[in-house]
Amino acid sequence: MKKVRLLLVAIAMVMGFAIFVGNGETVSAKSKTIPVSLRGKWSTHKDKKGNSEYLKISKSAFYNATYHKGKKTSYFWYRGSKSVASTHTFPLVSEKERSGYWGISGAGAYWDLKATKIKYKGHKVKVLKRVLYGVAGYPNRYSYYYKK
Repeated sequence: MKKVRLLLVAIAMVMGFAIFVGNGETVSAKSKTIPVSLRGKWSTHKDKKGNSEYLKISKSAFYNATYHKGKKTSYFWYRGSKSVASTHTFPLVSEKERSGYWGISGAGAYWDLKATKIKYKGHKVKVLKRVLYGVAGYPNRYSYYYKK
């Protein structure tokens, strides 16, 4: 009788532990590479105050620099599989989102990006669209233009 009770308790513990641990989904700590359509050098046009942004996106890294009247004010590296120790380097994760957007995140920063073409001054140009949701939940849309 004690052996049966001990066996039942052991089975219940194993089943309880299996339920507690998870539902069998595997979680990978590796970051995914950034899609080819988003890779390249991108920049915004200067706004009325002289502010602009520059993005450099490669297979496993994302560089973001902010400029004010031509002078660099801040920059950050977000890196995936390759890691370099620096005060401005953060881990990078990319994942597919809705409507063709890609979510790229690193160190609390989150970017919804989508590569597309728009008509600009009579020509179709390659553009990287970004949607940034503000405090009230309304989307702000930014466009980065491809630099050769």
